Amino acid sequence: MSNNIEANFNWDELLERIELKKVIPVIGHGLYWIEKEEKELLLYDYLADKVAENIGIPPLSEVNQKFSKTTLEFLKRYKNYLKLSKLLSAVVKEEKLPASNPLWKLARIKAFRFFINTAYDDFLVNTIRAVRGSFIEALSYTLREKKLNKLDEDLFEKLEESKATLVYNLYGDLKSRIDCAFTEKDILETIVEFHKDMETNPDNNLFQELKSSSLLFMGCGYDDWLARFFIRTVANAPYRSPKDPYKSLFIADDLLANQKDPFHDLPRFLKYYESEIFYSSQGKDFVDTLFEKVEQELPKEIIAETDFPAFAFISFHGANRSAAVRLAASLREDGIDVWLDEKKFEPGDEVDGTDWIYNKFTGLFYVTVKGGDRVDGYEE
Repeated sequence: MSNNIEANFNWDELLERIELKKVIPVIGHGLYWIEKEEKELLLYDYLADKVAENIGIPPLSEVNQKFSKTTLEFLKRYKNYLKLSKLLSAVVKEEKLPASNPLWKLARIKAFRFFINTAYDDFLVNTIRAVRGSFIEALSYTLREKKLNKLDEDLFEKLEESKATLVYNLYGDLKSRIDCAFTEKDILETIVEFHKDMETNPDNNLFQELKSSSLLFMGCGYDDWLARFFIRTVANAPYRSPKDPYKSLFIADDLLANQKDPFHDLPRFLKYYESEIFYSSQGKDFVDTLFEKVEQELPKEIIAETDFPAFAFISFHGANRSAAVRLAASLREDGIDVWLDEKKFEPGDEVDGTDWIYNKFTGLFYVTVKGGDRVDGYEE
């Protein structure tokens, strides 16, 4: 546990609200760690360096907003969001998050059924899918195609019953290509438009969910002024008076580390809004402590038992062979033994497998192999 933890952090309230399924994690770049040459580094710092390399400038040294400032330099030169998205997609495609990444632990806390994500890749969605094996809806808010209307009542009923998980990409995702809010200016514009939509649609399900839940900010790492604006907007907090007692804000971040501005007043702002603050140099420190406390103090069913199977069986039809081969290679990189079915199984054939899971996104089946089971039939 970090020595920088705020001694008065209200763990009891946070754990109680997690058990009630009334906490929404707001996840930033500070939780996306990768391993390079036996060293850990932030994925989005690595992406920023790759963008800088592409345009022939030295890597930027700023700790806060390094990615957004580097992408701004790219867009100043090329004025092409599609080109930038393609570059980032190509780099991300070659990366994977290690099992020690904080996202794995957050995905295992099944009481988190709604995530707000400020990154642009699929790692969070894929991690939750791998851990939970349940239905996941991934939606993005973009200035061109706002998706508030897709957050319908049926989806939120499933969230309440924990039969589904929603990942809401606030700044878009790389699949949308030209709609990501990469730069600080884009981020600010998106936050303003998001807030306007919240104010003009007070009855929509997203607004109601944010209103009735506590927000847990982790790894967002914005500069002082943008951090205050971001927190207040997503929380739908008033500008002047924090009179709404319906929820608490939990801040587990390195937001307070950046105090270059002589008018730095984020601590005053957070105190004024009666936020619970976990002082940490890295958001992943908080996730480690959180997972430990959830595991020790909350009902066991809140924690998903395993991160991924030790052994996987992949069956596929010919049209899906390339996808199956890619999946097998990815699993093997993670240390999982894989049997790639190169022939078609028929009902009644014997295989060593149980726990069939159908992934509708790839059209593939995979299974944890345990021994001596019979295939009773399956559908593609």
